[in-house]
Amino acid sequence: MGVLASPVTLLAAEQSCVNVGKRNPRSELDRFKQAPTGFLNDIRNDSTKISGLVSSFVASDPELLDTVKQMIASAGTAQRRAIGMGLASAAAQCANTRPSVAVAISDYVRKMDDSNVGSGFQAMRQVQPVTLPQVTKPKPAQGSALIEGEFGEKLTDPFSEPEIQ
Repeated sequence: MGVLASPVTLLAAEQSCVNVGKRNPRSELDRFKQAPTGFLNDIRNDSTKISGLVSSFVASDPELLDTVKQMIASAGTAQRRAIGMGLASAAAQCANTRPSVAVAISDYVRKMDDSNVGSGFQAMRQVQPVTLPQVTKPKPAQGSALIEGEFGEKLTDPFSEPEIQ
């Protein structure tokens, strides 16, 4: 008889940016989710450990970003910078496997508007450059672009460049 994974585990597995061997155990992720400041108190003055912890947890389960926000609320200046570096490292890990998650992490840091987290994020991005995908809208064909009229008829766009023949 096979063992079924819980929906939460399956969701985390689908969103994870790292392969199974590099993921943090679910029990540790749950413990972090319940008490993020406990981890911060355990590794208070070690920026490298804070950065690594945030990076591995967020890359393992991107939904922990809200938990990281709780961690930031009780962190000091140097710790916030280390958290920003960890978020940048997580974004770098996600850039190839889950680009949308990497963009979400970057947007999250930008919207947070915390200068210490932002400076740590940017410092790490200089060390570990990440190319995030750009969302672009396709341009309409020039010259023959049609628009829809009031009654559904197709009209030529009067502002498009004329075709040269």
